[in-house]
Amino acid sequence: MTIERVMNDENGEVQYVLLNLDDGEMMQRSKVKPKSHWEFLKQILEAIITSPDHSITETQALGLIFKIPRELPKHPSSETAEQLLSEWIEGHILVKNEGEVTLGFVGVAEFRQIIMSRLPEAHCSVCKETCLAGTSCPHCSKAMHKTCYGRLRSGPGTSVGVKCHGCNNVF
Repeated sequence: MTIERVMNDENGEVQYVLLNLDDGEMMQRSKVKPKSHWEFLKQILEAIITSPDHSITETQALGLIFKIPRELPKHPSSETAEQLLSEWIEGHILVKNEGEVTLGFVGVAEFRQIIMSRLPEAHCSVCKETCLAGTSCPHCSKAMHKTCYGRLRSGPGTSVGVKCHGCNNVF
């Protein structure tokens, strides 16, 4: 077991998540069982990571159920897919905002290794936490949480803009 510190992209608060690391396998870390449900979540995770803005629509997420091999036991129905999505949102694995779905703070903590191996630039240049949702510097594309950007924006000497922690350009 370990406790992971993670920034909540929704409200800018630091959250702590207890993770079970006994087997070292992502499937063992996750509370998602059976395998077909895990495969559904992996499809959603892949779609979020590969999306330019790191979010997908709820309809896109639900449609990913059809990418799961039918031969897997306990293949989820469309109704089950809706229930799973709701459970994952309620458990902060995913977040839904205005019909868009992205990783919640628990999902970021649980899948940090996958995120950072696929998106090494997905960390906030201000607080250094994993950052999928936020803003980025138009000059160098360094990411930062909206709340970190807001804190910089409201700091002293920001009347001309915010200085990027990556390239030092003002934007």
